[in-house]
Order: sequence, then C-alpha cells, then structure tokens
Amino acid sequence: MVIFLTGWIGIIAAIGEGTLALFIVATIVADAGQGIAISAATRGLLHDSTLADRAPILSAIYLLRYDGAVFPSRISGELSDTFSLPQIALGYGGLAVAATLVTVLAAHNPRPAQPGKAARVSHHHDPRPHQDLTEPKQAETTPR
Repeated sequence: MVIFLTGWIGIIAAIGEGTLALFIVATIVADAGQGIAISAATRGLLHDSTLADRAPILSAIYLLRYDGAVFPSRISGELSDTFSLPQIALGYGGLAVAATLVTVLAAHNPRPAQPGKAARVSHHHDPRPHQDLTEPKQAETTPR
C-alpha cells in the first residue's frame, strides 16, 4: 500500500506541475502497488479456505472490486459538467491517498494458525462430493 500511496502522491504532483514524464512513472508505480496489494489481499482472503469456499469468496471479491470502480466513475461523470479533468483527477488522488492511509494504519497481519488445531471447515453445504482438484487425475485402466 505504501507503493500505491507513493504512486498517487506522484500522480497528484505531476498533475499540479503539468509534467507528463512524472505522470507516466507515477502511474506505473501506483499500478504496481495496487497489483501487489490486490494479490496479497486475495491470497489472505483465500488462505485456509476449502475448494468449495473459493468460488463464493472470489465472487464477493470481484463484486466489491467492480462496484468500487463503478460508483466513483459515475460520480466523476456527473461532476464533469462542473469540474475540469485535472480537478476530478486530484479528487480521485485525494480519495486514494486518504483510503490508503486508513488501510495502512488499520491493517495488521492475520494470526498464524496454531499448531494442533484443525484447518477451517467449509461452510459450503453441498451434499454432492467435490472432486479433489489438488491431486492429478489417474489414468483409467480398463480390463481387456
């Protein structure tokens, strides 16, 4: 998240200064930071989940991620009649910086699994057994 924050500070500075080269570099830094943060968050949410629980978890992650993009885009579209593009970009930057600071200050490492405790049990209530996708398929042999 610190990389993402650094990138957004660079984007805000580039818009303020009108520097294209700084804008491009800062955008790359912010995108790399966002990718790292999303990968780490997804890995953390899927940690200790069963195969049956992964689909609902990933569905919720993608729903929240896309909703998180739709609403600000809709609002900025409505504000585009009142504010210029650099002003809207600075507003996005301010929101990104604020959200990142809250995340960095509130985030903590999850508790490690305690030895001797069983792994998390699935809350997926499907009576059909699920194929074990962690083992390679065995070739079926038919008697001749």
